[in-house]
Amino acid sequence: MLPRRLSRKLAALVPLGTLAVVLASVSIPAYSVGPGPARDVEPRIEVDGPTTYPSKGRFVLTSVLVERATVLDVVGAWLDPARDVVPEHAILGPGETEEEGARRAVSQRDLSKIDAVSVVLSELTGYPGEHGNGVLVESVVA
Repeated sequence: MLPRRLSRKLAALVPLGTLAVVLASVSIPAYSVGPGPARDVEPRIEVDGPTTYPSKGRFVLTSVLVERATVLDVVGAWLDPARDVVPEHAILGPGETEEEGARRAVSQRDLSKIDAVSVVLSELTGYPGEHGNGVLVESVVA
């Protein structure tokens, strides 16, 4: 049998543990926004032709982590100035579900990549001027 003092301490921890689990699992109509992982992208950059020189620093790409908020996330954002909690309408469009919002985000990310390629091609080759007027067909699927 446990000593009375230890059993009282354990009995006090059970409600606190239960409260922590509830606060961490109950979502609210808001999103937690904060810094995501940072990845070194320099090893992925390949340049053919001109002489290249090693960098003296790091080229890091970071992302923004957006997650459905819980009550515990609100407390965490209050304590961490790098995090924020925004209302649901700031992330999702009117009547948009989370799944639709996620698909829209992927589409916007893909469009961003296409825009970046277009800018680089424009700077390096004068694209699309060399292709003349009309449409450039990149691929055809069945």
